[in-house]
Amino acid sequence: MSYVMAIEENTYNMLDYIHDKSTDYLLFNEGVSLDGFDLKLIYKAKSKSIFNKIKKFHMLFTTGPELVSRELRSVLECVVPAEIEFFDAEVIYGNERLNGFSVINVIRKINCCNMEESEYELTNFDPNNPTYIFLYTVLLDEIPCNFNVVRCSEQPTSIVVSAEIKSAISNAGLKGITFCKAIDVTYKERTICEKI
Repeated sequence: MSYVMAIEENTYNMLDYIHDKSTDYLLFNEGVSLDGFDLKLIYKAKSKSIFNKIKKFHMLFTTGPELVSRELRSVLECVVPAEIEFFDAEVIYGNERLNGFSVINVIRKINCCNMEESEYELTNFDPNNPTYIFLYTVLLDEIPCNFNVVRCSEQPTSIVVSAEIKSAISNAGLKGITFCKAIDVTYKERTICEKI
């Protein structure tokens, strides 16, 4: 099985990615190795309470690349070391720094969506590089080419993982992570997610 890996709580409004001082976040959606690049990855918490609250999360979705906790990074490095890269991030509030979060870079980007079952609109006219807005996303049953973690070509902000990854995260006792087979943003309530 394949799943979009996400988190239960919306974290988009907790941290600001400092775009003018940091590496272009779009590089992390390309599905290519960034090993050897000089990357600056700076995030600023919006308040002291948020700075303290984010310590409990294993993934953070922001206006920049996704952040993962030290614990989630450790699990992923053990299971799929050749399919991902991690880069230490600076998470700050005032003069305080929070250690233990890394930016995840998934180094493969492939088609992951079942386009026959999904509902979407094409947002450009480029047959070589189509872009979409999905109303209902259904993943393929398995990630093609036997990969365990990939960026989804149809939705590059989505990280898709295998059942092996899901099992390893669950066995490690990490909480607050969701694994979705289908995501519905309409009123039809067809979302299929499992929370751990």
